[in-house]
Amino acid sequence: MTSTANLLRTWTARLQQSGVPSPEHDVRRLAAEVLAVGPVEVALVPDISAEQRRQIADLVTRRATREPLQHIIGSAAFIDLDLEVGPGVFVPRPETESLAAYTVSWLSGRQSPQRVVDLCTGSGALALAIATQVPQVQVVGVELSTTALDYARRNLDRCRSKLKTDAVKFVAADATDVDLLPELSGEVDLVVSNPPYIPNNAVPRDPEVAEYDPPMALYGGADGLDVVRDLLPVAHRLLRPGGLVAFEHGELQGGSDGVPGVIASFGRFDEIQLNRDLADRPRFTSAVRRD
Repeated sequence: MTSTANLLRTWTARLQQSGVPSPEHDVRRLAAEVLAVGPVEVALVPDISAEQRRQIADLVTRRATREPLQHIIGSAAFIDLDLEVGPGVFVPRPETESLAAYTVSWLSGRQSPQRVVDLCTGSGALALAIATQVPQVQVVGVELSTTALDYARRNLDRCRSKLKTDAVKFVAADATDVDLLPELSGEVDLVVSNPPYIPNNAVPRDPEVAEYDPPMALYGGADGLDVVRDLLPVAHRLLRPGGLVAFEHGELQGGSDGVPGVIASFGRFDEIQLNRDLADRPRFTSAVRRD
């Protein structure tokens, strides 16, 4: 009988040959789904049955085609949340956790209650992360894709036990609509967004992104900044004086010709600040609405 260690090595080698960036991690995560144990405990399972081996091998085959791990297991971790994801919704990335942590810290230093709008909410990752960590906050997540919105609403149901009643709602709308959420004009403390920001001709190298993430969640025009430009007037109208806007962006979009420059050119925000993620890469820019 083949040992668990040898099986794991064989499956890991297959993912390595397919160019999967984290083969050992992914094999353990896939095996954990079948064996109903944690990824760390997989290697301690003394006997993997023939049927379990077949099931795990099938999942490894899917991952070897570069289908995203999160699509295969049906969920993605984001901070301390386990969010449902799949075809038609952008898979939240660890890099965005830095933006979430920054906004939570900023909100926590202010008087409650507070209003937050998450533009281009996708799976609802930012909206739900903020609402589960900041008491007395009210968050509205805005999403145009009906498929993504369905995921966001299911994720809201998954997080109910961590939320106060009516802390989060998701609405179907175009985040760049100049008349978006008119009832909240001048009433919002924070507008946050992880918008599409990849330049149209900069197709990602990883098949997991290029072939599986929805294009409307990825591409932002010739320089990748068109959506940010369109969101700025909306954010300005929604925010109260002194309110904060924060946009995620690519690491090459943190200069005067990137998001900080776009915000400066808009001319209605102060304290424009480039912020870095945990890998010390330029990741998001924040600014304060001028009085």
